Amino acid sequence: EYSPYRALFFTLLLIWLYSLILAELLFLLNARFNKAAGTIAAAAVHAIGYILMFDGITFIGKNLSLYYHGLFSNHVSGSISIVTSVCYLLLVLCILLFTGPALLSRADFSVLAGEKSG
Repeated sequence: EYSPYRALFFTLLLIWLYSLILAELLFLLNARFNKAAGTIAAAAVHAIGYILMFDGITFIGKNLSLYYHGLFSNHVSGSISIVTSVCYLLLVLCILLFTGPALLSRADFSVLAGEKSG
């Protein structure tokens, strides 16, 4: 169904979108709160996404998992569409990008730059 180059393209696209979401979440929460908040939130999103992929979890939970949508192997089996996953990941990324300025309005970038201690 997928040529090697097409499979490579979709694998890289999905993991790139998933990584952008985690990176954006990490940046926003680190900038707004502190270094631990972003790291904990990104790790929690990844861990919860992994747990939701198990078969014992409800159908709704599996489809909400960012990690599930970010893995190309789930698309090869035909359990989910590439278009659905790309749209879902782009939607989550856009939500983070558009809510980011509200979170960053109170961020103190001098602490992030190391100019003063936090």
